[in-house]
Amino acid sequence: MPLLFPAGVFVGSTAHPNPIFDEAIFNSPGFEEDVWALWKIWKIDLTQIPQELVWGYLQKKTGTDLGTLHKDPLARLWAHSIVYALGREKRIKIVSQIIREGGGVFGNQEWRKSMGNIYRGEATYGEQLRKIYQRSAFVLETRQPQSRTALTQRIFDASACGIPVLAEHSPELEECFSLKEEMIPFRTLDEAREEKEKILSPSDSSSRALKARNRVLALHTYRHRAARIIEAIQPFFGVSRA
Repeated sequence: MPLLFPAGVFVGSTAHPNPIFDEAIFNSPGFEEDVWALWKIWKIDLTQIPQELVWGYLQKKTGTDLGTLHKDPLARLWAHSIVYALGREKRIKIVSQIIREGGGVFGNQEWRKSMGNIYRGEATYGEQLRKIYQRSAFVLETRQPQSRTALTQRIFDASACGIPVLAEHSPELEECFSLKEEMIPFRTLDEAREEKEKILSPSDSSSRALKARNRVLALHTYRHRAARIIEAIQPFFGVSRA
């Protein structure tokens, strides 16, 4: 079938809603300046852990040792709120830089502010999502700070559809896939742009997508996860695997 999105797609929200963090942000003077300062540091190397960046930044800003800051409930609220805001900023910046004319962004209405006509509305999980992925040149993956030790389902869904995945690097990505043969990782915004151009030109991206699909079907389906969960809890509860 002809591609509906020859410049790739991203499907996901700008951020998972959190009214407590949103209120803390609204009532914190200078919050946007702090987020911008931290983003300038983070975008140079996206493998940096945002929680560590934020606490280090707060330590320098206040001149207070980390042990004292970690005991302060207001400091903890500020740190968690800024990680939340920083993650939203990162996702918006990466998606708006990578998914351009000819691409599509699906998710919450907040995307309309930064993506304009490239925003295509919401997408339901299942058949609609499959059709979106299968008619796209690639799927962009950039996760939120809340996902500190896991991969998003987006990677597995897109791979199962046989579509190249341009994914933000993480240690977990290396545990589940071969980066050289199956994924197209990036560690900086510049690297993401470069890898995108390679995908859109004749390359080995379709071969990688096929290998990633084979791995997902062989090792990473819901059936595999359910079997692993049962295996893990069996010694504690004597659960039968029948």
